[in-house]
Amino acid sequence: MPNIAFEVNRTALGVPDREWENIRNSVSAGVIDAVVITWGPQIDVQTALNEIADRCREAIMGVPQETRQVLPNCRYTDFERILPGPDRMYPDTDHPPI
Repeated sequence: MPNIAFEVNRTALGVPDREWENIRNSVSAGVIDAVVITWGPQIDVQTALNEIADRCREAIMGVPQETRQVLPNCRYTDFERILPGPDRMYPDTDHPPI
């Protein structure tokens, strides 16, 4: 069961339009505002919210320098690894041996 809902995946999770509008109104979200809902154990939710906030800050600076993997049977991607550079401990292991 997913533990995060946002505009694109909410219908797949069974959140009706009226309920989503109630949620948006309860947090005073405007037409162009993003709304993300997450649930689960408190420690996991806090970690998720911190990660979401970090990703939002990174998005303002530009496209994150990372490799994404396509998730099977859906149109979403997921973080796989950061691109080679100073943030990678062993960047040369991304390439197969010659």
